[in-house]
Amino acid sequence: MIEDNALRSVLGYASLISNPSPGGRAVEFRFFLDPETGLPHVYEHGVDEEEVEQVLRGPGEDLPAARGSRMKLGRTAAGRYLQVIYVPDEGSDHVFVITAYELAGKAK
Repeated sequence: MIEDNALRSVLGYASLISNPSPGGRAVEFRFFLDPETGLPHVYEHGVDEEEVEQVLRGPGEDLPAARGSRMKLGRTAAGRYLQVIYVPDEGSDHVFVITAYELAGKAK
């Protein structure tokens, strides 16, 4: 969980308020912004916010990753296999997406 407001400022955020989850609650996805472009870092890997949301909401493996982050492996509606690295914001319905990229070869 990212608690330090200074750290939040350094990392940069773009917010996307999603549709309500299957449980009826809205989930806010925040994306790490590239400091040079001001755009979500996932764009550098050819992934957009909608694809990230599809993977995070859909079936797939959700595993612990480094330094309190999580790794979700799943498919987009178009059939792309993605790995999404994110940090859930404990105690809220917010998710901070660090990066996401398409899996290739045996990683699928």
